[in-house]
Amino acid sequence: MNPSAPLLLLAALQAPAADTAKAPVPAAAQHIQADVAKLAGPEWQGRGAGTAGADEAAAWLAAQFKAAGLTPVGDGGSYLQSFDFVNGVTSNINLNLFDLAAAPTGNNVITNVPDGHYRYDTLQFAFNKRFGSGLFIQSSYDFQWRDELRGGGAPGNSTSFTNTMANPSTSPLNSDVLTVGFFNNANPAVPNRQKSTNWQGRLIGRYVFAHDVGVAANFRVQSGFAYSRVYAATLPLAGTVRVFSEDIENNRTDTVPILDFRVDKSFRIGRYRFTGMADLFNATNSNAVTNFVLINGANYNKINATLDPRVFQIGIRFDF
Repeated sequence: MNPSAPLLLLAALQAPAADTAKAPVPAAAQHIQADVAKLAGPEWQGRGAGTAGADEAAAWLAAQFKAAGLTPVGDGGSYLQSFDFVNGVTSNINLNLFDLAAAPTGNNVITNVPDGHYRYDTLQFAFNKRFGSGLFIQSSYDFQWRDELRGGGAPGNSTSFTNTMANPSTSPLNSDVLTVGFFNNANPAVPNRQKSTNWQGRLIGRYVFAHDVGVAANFRVQSGFAYSRVYAATLPLAGTVRVFSEDIENNRTDTVPILDFRVDKSFRIGRYRFTGMADLFNATNSNAVTNFVLINGANYNKINATLDPRVFQIGIRFDF
């Protein structure tokens, strides 16, 4: 990982193509051509992230921005912004994996997998109260201990299927990307059975003022999911298999906090009731990561989803 590679944003200007035989190239276009030629020159060796060429090009661009009078908004009042990235192979790991004794036939059916029990223990606290003054509070907190088989795939229907670990989900709708279930585990160092925990809390409050004006707040927070980097390997008989690199409880994704507000006003027109509503979702603009690539390789840790940004919404409800 390189925590200090510079990132600069450069806007490219386009001008309509001109016939250089009839009109001279404008000075601005000549300047742009010179800048592009310098950035593409061999002395900076392609400006690959994390290389000396990239650092030199970034310093030159920063100097151009300063000369142009642009306001610096980067790290420490500079024109640069640091970011993390994976640059090629970071390490090599040797794994001792089990292979099948013979090529799979696709005819074996297991209905009761070994050690196939699942246990979930949940502790919950809750407090709900409606006060006579127009205040309503609802709250809860849950903590769960999980002891289960994780990463299981679905039964296959071909002679080459080995029921390896399922691919972790990349859907932004999944709050836990690892499936639950049995798989033929080729890694004796990390078991199919995994123990983990998760928790979530919620606090909702609403107060109704005079003239039927309501104000509400909804704060929810939940733990990130437990996870492990997933290795993929090709074995002589079993073919491609996927295995955990470590126990999933060793790692936890971002805690996810969400704070929402609502103001509403009810009024009547004849026998009909209308309610105008103004909502602010994710008021703190949290950008917690909710899904990323777990498969080892060039895309490992690539973000698939984060919380949606702060959103303001207005609406009206009609009751009849």
